[in-house]
Amino acid sequence: MKTTKHFGKTASHYEDTRSKGILGRIVHKETTLVLKHLNIQKEESILDAGCGSGHYSLLITQQKGRPYGIDFSQEMITELKKKNLHGEIADLEHFSLSNTFDKILCAGALEFLNKPEKTLSLFHHHLKEKGILVLLYPRISPGSIIYKSYHFFHSINIHLFTKKEIETLLKNTGFKILHHEKASINCSVLTAIKQ
Repeated sequence: MKTTKHFGKTASHYEDTRSKGILGRIVHKETTLVLKHLNIQKEESILDAGCGSGHYSLLITQQKGRPYGIDFSQEMITELKKKNLHGEIADLEHFSLSNTFDKILCAGALEFLNKPEKTLSLFHHHLKEKGILVLLYPRISPGSIIYKSYHFFHSINIHLFTKKEIETLLKNTGFKILHHEKASINCSVLTAIKQ
């Protein structure tokens, strides 16, 4: 509940806060790398899991993809829809959609979940055959201590992943990693294919 409340309160200025200063530079670097990994093709259906206020969904639309966002925060989905983007409120550990997708993007959401393996299984279920998952996640590093401390200050516990841990989670849920690299001082990005 604390996570929902925090993101509900920050929804209206979330994009603005993440676009300035050092954080803005980190987000820009991560975004560039995520879009490279996502490799958006015209008319591809892409689930933006943990879409927030629509940062990536908007970029996907601009590159002629068809994003659909899900987020647990009503306020974030309201901000998403203000940008004429499609999405709905959904819990990443319990969602069920009628569609399958060419690709799924999960950028900066997995760390907030109690059962990331359950979510990765749901991603597997919602991908088409040989579908692609792009995941931006916080790894254990000196830079991630600041990220974890920020959320701890707001009474939110996040999980930092080791490379081995994330690779095991993906293997156990039916994915094969195609590419894996550092995106910033605290995050890594990977591309995996549904097996």
